[in-house]
Amino acid sequence: MQCASEWGRSCIQVVTAVCKALQTCCCSTHGCVERYEGRVMVLSLKNRLKQYQSVEADVSCDARGLLDGRFNALSIDGRHWVTPLKMTAHRLEVEIGTMQVDYGRLLTERKVSMKNIPAGSVRIHLSSKDMGNFLAHPMFQRAAETAVQGQPFHFDRDSVQIAHDSHGGQVHFTGTWAANGQRYRVLMLPGQAGLCGGRPQLQVGAQHICEGGNMTCKVPRLLPRALPTSSVPWP
Repeated sequence: MQCASEWGRSCIQVVTAVCKALQTCCCSTHGCVERYEGRVMVLSLKNRLKQYQSVEADVSCDARGLLDGRFNALSIDGRHWVTPLKMTAHRLEVEIGTMQVDYGRLLTERKVSMKNIPAGSVRIHLSSKDMGNFLAHPMFQRAAETAVQGQPFHFDRDSVQIAHDSHGGQVHFTGTWAANGQRYRVLMLPGQAGLCGGRPQLQVGAQHICEGGNMTCKVPRLLPRALPTSSVPWP
């Protein structure tokens, strides 16, 4: 998701801090270097968060590899994080494989550039409140400015409801389409992988909300073109 890039930027900034810390690292043993870099990473993350319950980091590296800018592996685990732009997460889990940092660019341009493309994964656990903050995040709002037929869709931050079931759960929320000033109820479901094993596509359905909150009134003719509905069944 695009808004997750704020978490990504925080992690990249931490890598920058870790690399700069290497210049003052006097440890020579494998374990000492890893403990030192782990502490640097935790402190750097804490300094970039507005609020947190816990921040844990584990770095797999060695002194010789670090002199060449190589991290063997990196993992981060955080709970109840709040960023300066008020994006929140119940839990964040990051696992990254080998990273090769370009020290030349780091020293001359003060930018973190990778010599390789690290492989890894990020798992973000969101509560209903977290999802509402996600929808209200500035980056998500910019994307929503042209979300429906080139017109803005304004999400109701406090309307998010997450229902868990055996099929992976559902996310419900409401919002207003600026083109007609009408309110809609939106349902998101996890997608299923295609026949060729492609990445699952998120399923999204929308219903018009009539005056008084009634969902059964006649849907405006423009709805199929404005807010495309899928075959998602409504409960």
